[in-house]
Amino acid sequence: DGRKFVYIGYPEFSIQFSQSVMNYVAPLVDEADGIIVDIRNNPGGVGSYGICFAGRFFSEKTLVGYSARKSGLGYDDFTELHELFVEPESNNNWSHIPTILLTNRSVYSTANLFTSIMKLAPNVTQVGGRSGGGGGLPETYYLPNGWALVFPSNVLFDVQKQHIENGIEPDIEVHISRQDEIDGKDRILEKAIEVLNTGF
Repeated sequence: DGRKFVYIGYPEFSIQFSQSVMNYVAPLVDEADGIIVDIRNNPGGVGSYGICFAGRFFSEKTLVGYSARKSGLGYDDFTELHELFVEPESNNNWSHIPTILLTNRSVYSTANLFTSIMKLAPNVTQVGGRSGGGGGLPETYYLPNGWALVFPSNVLFDVQKQHIENGIEPDIEVHISRQDEIDGKDRILEKAIEVLNTGF
């Protein structure tokens, strides 16, 4: 029916959504009827990159969760909860455009946090599988034998103050079977296009 959708693949948040990429993508989004953001198999990366990119899908400053840092040796020794906000991007803001976020179980760390944040955006629907979890800031200590011990130094919660460590449930659950892989079918992407064509 002539509807146009823009597909944005974001394979890892160690890569910043650069201005040169934005200069290419923005004119396409301006003419689009919907956006598909694919972060499947995204292992995470730099937290600020994910939060900044999420800001393009919000129309106003929004409380998106809470964090607490480890403060002592005890199991439950954490600081008080700290509020996390997303600020809307003033340029190239896409909060008014229907958007589908594609996820699977291989979405971790910053990508998992990004998923939790995007669930609160006004026109975003998560399609696919539950994200893999994680999101805490990693700390690394090197042991005398040369081994590296890496562990999260904080915990993250959603706006209901529930842990996001175990992943984020999708709004519409879709999985790709082994036979789908053999046949070259991407049922998650197909579902995203169907949802955009039929409405939320």
